[in-house]
Amino acid sequence: MTRDLPREIKRLGKAELVALAQRARDLHLGSGRRADRITEHVENSRAAFMRAVLRESTPQPCYRTLVLAHRLDGSVEHFPLDVLPGEFAALPEVSSAELLKLTRWALSWVPISDLPAEYQAEWDRTRRGESLESPGGCPSL
Repeated sequence: MTRDLPREIKRLGKAELVALAQRARDLHLGSGRRADRITEHVENSRAAFMRAVLRESTPQPCYRTLVLAHRLDGSVEHFPLDVLPGEFAALPEVSSAELLKLTRWALSWVPISDLPAEYQAEWDRTRRGESLESPGGCPSL
């Protein structure tokens, strides 16, 4: 259930991310990236962001989190990482300004959907200067 999950988004640096990945491996927690992979591929100077998505109970209580991190090659990686609740709570929260910036950045990656075919046909007619019929029997003005 997600009702007892923390709602905040956390901000962390590469060193914190590597330490959490190593701790998860040492404790045999379920999911995540290995510390050496993070060391090799995650950018040093940019923050990573983490949010809890699931509460796990074995081998001990932890949060399954999703991490968004910038890679050295300029791409972005989004991966799971299991984190102990106390370690998650200790991480700093993303500020309002950072959250706004992160949201804008994330939305810039979502492709704009194509127009539905009937809207595209209407747009094409308008561009050619053809008249449009009034929708739904509305009187023409």
